[in-house]
Amino acid sequence: MALEQLCDVVQRCQAVKDESFSPEDYDLFFTAGRTCIEQGSSAQVLSILVDEKNQNIVRFMGWNLLGPLVQILLKKEDRNLPHCHAILSHLLEVGSPKELLVGLLEQVEEADSASIAETVTLLLKPLQTVLLRLGMKKASSVGMTLSTLLSQVARLPVPVTKEQEEDDVFGLCRCCSALIQFVKPFVEEIKEEIKDNNRISKDNELRVELLKL
Repeated sequence: MALEQLCDVVQRCQAVKDESFSPEDYDLFFTAGRTCIEQGSSAQVLSILVDEKNQNIVRFMGWNLLGPLVQILLKKEDRNLPHCHAILSHLLEVGSPKELLVGLLEQVEEADSASIAETVTLLLKPLQTVLLRLGMKKASSVGMTLSTLLSQVARLPVPVTKEQEEDDVFGLCRCCSALIQFVKPFVEEIKEEIKDNNRISKDNELRVELLKL
């Protein structure tokens, strides 16, 4: 039933130009897509999303599927993991980076205390990918992303014994290491600018945002 509904709304939306989809289209796409993913039909969802005729739909509505995708990916043992990873990769490649950024940050913000570390480490690479797609206009988005990530990581308990630290029982060390990798391309961008111009303005927006870290 859900798969039929998804096919119907996608077929109808193929005729829509740009992003002129109705609120009903968004609701049906989200509801049917979420149900399909939750019920194990991710292979069929992937087939629909990679169809060349549906790329405009993916560009403007695909971000709606981030929530159910993230929940499946966090479970790890689900047999549909490969298809869900493939769907996420396609969304990151084709979807609107601004909408994807908002959707990914919502998932980070909504993570409960037990899943903060897993959620942060899962979504750092997708967030990095989306931010890099924003090009030269990404500074404020990088700042917003770092603020959101750090506010969640700050909720993790700090290890109080050497054993806890070595085992990283709360995931704090893992998150901090992943954050270092996350900021590397942005640091490299600033280093390249210094190399090309022999200096960098203290008002460089990306530099300012990174220094807040």
